[in-house]
Amino acid sequence: MVCQLHGGLTNQSFLVADGDDRAVVRINRQDSYHLGIDRQREISVHRALADATYVPDVLLIDAGVQVSHYIAAQTVTAEMLQTPTLRRQALHNLAQIHALALPDAARFSYLRHCQVFARQLPAARLRELDWTALAAAAHAIDNAEWTPVLCHHDLVVENILLCDRGLFFIDWEYAGFGHPAFDAVKLFGADGHIVDNYGRSVPLKTCDTLAYLQQGMEKIWYAVQD
Repeated sequence: MVCQLHGGLTNQSFLVADGDDRAVVRINRQDSYHLGIDRQREISVHRALADATYVPDVLLIDAGVQVSHYIAAQTVTAEMLQTPTLRRQALHNLAQIHALALPDAARFSYLRHCQVFARQLPAARLRELDWTALAAAAHAIDNAEWTPVLCHHDLVVENILLCDRGLFFIDWEYAGFGHPAFDAVKLFGADGHIVDNYGRSVPLKTCDTLAYLQQGMEKIWYAVQD
């Protein structure tokens, strides 16, 4: 083992080496379900991503551990992603992700995902988080008409690496067959002229609802962690 890697909020990760070969070993938290993580779904996602050039090669994955090829890279910033070159790369990656098939995958339910967290919190805390409005936003997205695609669902800048080979997306724990604009709204905000996987502009109201949903999902996730 070379060292422990810090920065992840859910699992423990370590950099290991064998000669010139380096890998990242991620030890999963035992209570993953309570954090809304489906490990079997994550394994299926990585199978779909096996040939992708924008994801580190996964050498081993099961419910308890993941071993992936180490990439010497820097974490991007929100400001970097606003540059035309990196924005195009990020959108190119998303288009490739959306084109991948995920056999037998159920459409992601944002309401059910939020309910996993809500069931763990007292009523007073849910009121502080405006649970009624969050549930309504999740319900609105679930019941809208859209074609599901593979989504990362946690595409924060900490999960994007930049090296000489381009942008890499890491940490696919929350990935699923979700809304085609979810990741783009997460990356670029609700007012960034988001288009879906068929090239159609996503209505601003939908983008606003997705942005509100994402903020609420983050708040309720942190509330369960406290």
